[in-house]
Amino acid sequence: MRRYKIEPPRKNWQRSLKRWRNWPPVFRSMPNDCPVMLVEFAAFPVDKGPKFSKPVAKVIDLIDKSGLKYKTTAMCTLIEGDWDEVFALIKKCHYLLRKDSTRVYTRIVVDDRKNFFSPLTEKVDRVEKVLKRKIRR
Repeated sequence: MRRYKIEPPRKNWQRSLKRWRNWPPVFRSMPNDCPVMLVEFAAFPVDKGPKFSKPVAKVIDLIDKSGLKYKTTAMCTLIEGDWDEVFALIKKCHYLLRKDSTRVYTRIVVDDRKNFFSPLTEKVDRVEKVLKRKIRR
């Protein structure tokens, strides 16, 4: 029986692994033409049951101390900032939850647009301009 029918030949496997290791990281950093991005972020421990306000409060405290502009809602937190800063913060938040939990759910949505300097307020300002009145924020 030939070996490669069960598993790939060792030589090709090593070559593939070498190519994979030499592949440049995709998300090393973003170009400078997008100074600010808006990230919708939600994270919570799955193994704590329906009551997980204490771990989430720790995460919100970490976000607040980061100095980045943010807005917390009932379903998620919106964070505005540079790619590297925002994702470093999300990583810290995820690991903060993982420290006390066996399973953590994290959802990230990124709105990234060139020449958009304050997406957290600009989008709502435009809606108010169309409505010609102030809305609750």
